[in-house]
Amino acid sequence: MGTAIAILVGSGLAEADSSWGVKLTDEGQRLKRSASKGSQGMRLIPGAISELLAARPLRRAPLDLPSAVFDPAREDYFDAARHRSDRTEKQRPGKRWWWPDRFGRYGR
Repeated sequence: MGTAIAILVGSGLAEADSSWGVKLTDEGQRLKRSASKGSQGMRLIPGAISELLAARPLRRAPLDLPSAVFDPAREDYFDAARHRSDRTEKQRPGKRWWWPDRFGRYGR
């Protein structure tokens, strides 16, 4: 996460404030809008942004994300993932979208 923020800030696509709030710059907003215009849905936007970033020179800003910020964010992410997994298990016991059944199908 820290590396991604450092690259976005160093490339002029985002700004980070002293409390590690991150927001896109005008240029970052334009890039985001241009990626979402031609895509067929939310799942394709990361790929479209990736293609746009590949055509740009990216630089890394000298930022180090402190563990006091990173650790709680990581824990929130893992808690949300555990919650989703528990909810899925209750809805479809024994089925996991990421694990194939005996016929090679995923989470059906």
